[in-house]
Parts: sequence; C-alpha cells; structure tokens
Amino acid sequence: MTTSDMTELGPQAAYEAHLALCHGNGGTLSSQCTAILGSEATL
Repeated sequence: MTTSDMTELGPQAAYEAHLALCHGNGGTLSSQCTAILGSEATL
C-alpha cells in the first residue's frame, strides 16, 4: 500500500495492515535508517 492508496481510501486504509516499512534519513544524507514493523500475524 502506498501513500496515494491511503489518500484515496481514507483513514481506514491502513486499519488491517500487518506490515509496515519505515525509512528516514538525517543530516545531509549522512545517516539512513530503515525499520520493518509487523504484528503477530507476520511472524
């Protein structure tokens, strides 16, 4: 599911999501971090 999917479907779009990918960077691209989060259903 992309951000545009969530925009089109509204706040309920991610209600049943069991997996999430979070990514961010800091400074002037000096550091990167990616986290994969999931519920018990993803194990």
